[in-house]
Amino acid sequence: SLGNGSAAALMGATGYLLKDMDPEDLVPALEGSADHYATWAPDGTLFMTRGGEIHWWRPGRPGWTLLSTPEIGALSRLAVSPDGRYIYFSQDTTPGSTFSYNKDSNGQIYVIRRLDRETGKIIDFVDGPGGAVRPTPSPDGKRLAYVRRVRFQSVLFVQDLASGIEQQVY
Repeated sequence: SLGNGSAAALMGATGYLLKDMDPEDLVPALEGSADHYATWAPDGTLFMTRGGEIHWWRPGRPGWTLLSTPEIGALSRLAVSPDGRYIYFSQDTTPGSTFSYNKDSNGQIYVIRRLDRETGKIIDFVDGPGGAVRPTPSPDGKRLAYVRRVRFQSVLFVQDLASGIEQQVY
């Protein structure tokens, strides 16, 4: 504590930084597995994964709320559209509950799925041979960048969200 009973320790390149903080500004811990991925929405909502679940928290709330439990396996790499309506994430769709490195990277392992925050509906958004990971919406919300495997290489694609046309860019 640094005075009022609350403090935060942040790890940086040069060590720890201690800062006095108002308890209202602290994000509560999300208990559970260690495979957390987090991202902020434009409205100030923080989304985080825990295993196969998506949780949300907003400043002023006492704790986390379960938003969705998509079927299949563990999910990762959350990204929120600029308008805040959609949450994109990668999800392992291979059978079994144990992670393994010896999967066919030319087949479909990860799929990018999209959760509509207004309807709660989840769809497979980018799938197929080579799978797809690391969804990143453009700042204007018109395109989605992601990585997929093409034979033995990781390749960057950009998809026009209005037309669905994919373009390999690197």
